[in-house]
Amino acid sequence: MSLIIAVAGHIDHGKTALVRALTGIETDRLPEERRRGISIEAGFAHWRRAHASDLPPISFVDVPGHERYISNMVAGIQGARAALLVIACDDGVMPQTCEHAEILRLMGIRQWVVALTKSDRIDSDQLSERTASIQEWLQSEAIEAEVIPVSAHTGEGIAELASRIQLLAEVSLGEYREIADQVPGEATRLCVDRSFIAAGDGLVVTGVLVSGVLRVGDAVRVSPAGLAARVRGLQRAGQSLLEVQYGSRCAVNLAGQGIDRQSVGRGDWIVSSELHRPICIIDVQMIEAGSLDGRRVRCAWEHTSLGRSGADHPTRRPAEVQVHAGTARLSARIAAIPVPAAAERPDHTWIRLRLARPVSAVVGDRWILRSSDGTRTLGMAEVVWPVDATDGLRGAAHVTLLQGLNRTHPGAWLSSALARLPGGMAPARFAAAWGLTLDAATACWKSAGAVLLQYDGRGVLFDQNRLDDVRVRLGGAVHAWHQQHPESLGIDWAELMGKLDRLDTRRYASIALSSLQAAGELMRHGDRIFRPDHVPAPSAEDEIFRLRVLPLLTERRSRSVHELADMLAMPLGKVRLALDRLALQGYAVSITPQRYLAIAQIEALAAAAVSMAESGDLRAGDFSRATGIGRNLGIDVLEFFDRIRLTRRLRDRRIVIDNEALQRVLRVAPGPVTEMA
Repeated sequence: MSLIIAVAGHIDHGKTALVRALTGIETDRLPEERRRGISIEAGFAHWRRAHASDLPPISFVDVPGHERYISNMVAGIQGARAALLVIACDDGVMPQTCEHAEILRLMGIRQWVVALTKSDRIDSDQLSERTASIQEWLQSEAIEAEVIPVSAHTGEGIAELASRIQLLAEVSLGEYREIADQVPGEATRLCVDRSFIAAGDGLVVTGVLVSGVLRVGDAVRVSPAGLAARVRGLQRAGQSLLEVQYGSRCAVNLAGQGIDRQSVGRGDWIVSSELHRPICIIDVQMIEAGSLDGRRVRCAWEHTSLGRSGADHPTRRPAEVQVHAGTARLSARIAAIPVPAAAERPDHTWIRLRLARPVSAVVGDRWILRSSDGTRTLGMAEVVWPVDATDGLRGAAHVTLLQGLNRTHPGAWLSSALARLPGGMAPARFAAAWGLTLDAATACWKSAGAVLLQYDGRGVLFDQNRLDDVRVRLGGAVHAWHQQHPESLGIDWAELMGKLDRLDTRRYASIALSSLQAAGELMRHGDRIFRPDHVPAPSAEDEIFRLRVLPLLTERRSRSVHELADMLAMPLGKVRLALDRLALQGYAVSITPQRYLAIAQIEALAAAAVSMAESGDLRAGDFSRATGIGRNLGIDVLEFFDRIRLTRRLRDRRIVIDNEALQRVLRVAPGPVTEMA
């Protein structure tokens, strides 16, 4: 692991000269930069120290100090874990000093050192006065940092500054390791800031490996384009390596179809294949500029809010902003998510970003938001929900989901999300949201108490405790229905869903019912849900129907449900429900969804089948002729016997495997369980 230190400050305060004095490296590489004497792009320098083999690698990123190049400054500080703030003695704190410090704090920089440059230009009294004023400013900005006067021209203070940076690096790397170790199994993510063609090697990209490990030979993807590539070579600080660890700034030689300078560049990510899930709609928590030190200034810009119905309503934030996501700069429209006034700090705002183009995003990513004209830093947006959807949650339910997310650990985040999502979450969706390998994601969701179930042909993660609770409530609701309506076949599925919380409908209720059916605790006839031991109490209407239909069910020519409906002049749905009730009362049995037989007839047919099987002649044609029921009905009856395991088919004949199978079925007399919609 290595440490990247951002060297920031106002233009012409000596940042580049200071880096050169520390490392011996000139970070202004562009001819225009050298001609104009200002930094335009971020420059990088590896600090080669004595006895470096025993010390952690340290790199400096010298960011441009002109307000016109703030976007390059934000792109350059990606991956930085500490800051070297440069302030010139003769100028003191200037506008870009303040803006750079604000951006670095918003990006989470906690370790600072201040270099008071050009100390040779003022006398000792002036230096003491300037040092005191800067310390006062640092205190007002809530920045804890030692101020060290230096001169890149004379070398004064450089050794002291180098020693202080070394101590700073040790503390920063310790904090970095502690944070990284909390989330093991992170997949590869490299933030690209530059691409070029190297003679004899092809495309090379440079950037910071913000998570995971990158090895020569790895298969990766360029996100958001999705191009497949292979790592041909790796370098860090000019040294070829077989692998690099997270936190390192490195150069990567890529190969693959369509991989060229036009297809890969600043703003792209090099990621593991499982992380390629670019999205355009992201929920974030915004910390507004000026809020970290309590000096936030409100401005009444034109903006929109995401209301309960999803419509736009007036709020206090701009409708369009510039988003600096990684090294990319893109436009976005924002909608503030309404939160009760007492529920949140006014400077911590929930916002939905609708980006102009898709980006790679992971929970915890910090993005800088600036005004649409690029003249003002608005704040920092921390990615909270990078999964492109909230499963239909709106208004208060949406806010409750975001507020309840525990972002301390992937498992805690998943657990808190599943407790509120109505439809669960796909494992790959969870892995991409946290930038995890699939194996690490699996370990996380298992430890979080989630369960992986098949739904609509794909695996979905559900909250096991919540699923168990829904199962109990479904069973209790059906039991209560039977007690209140003993004559009813069962409760209607839609009515049963209405007895659950809104968040527990759809997938949770369907999964819970499927598991209860599989366990034999509930059954389903059409849209009616009932307990297997429930026998509807016959009503006067049932008696009339039984007297009319039983003679038809005992005929050798069995009638289909449609024929019965026509003969009885009754609606088809009502006939089906009445037949199901008749079956549960022990008068009939369903051999197919379209055909019912009286109990006496099916018992007689079963006896005939057993008798013919004992002589070895139970064939479909012989059975139909012997019983006189016709070939089609004979086949339906024999297939019914196969399903209940009374018989088993062996080529063109059948054998008896369980003489008691029919009686076990008739004791419960269930009708056909239909597939859930």
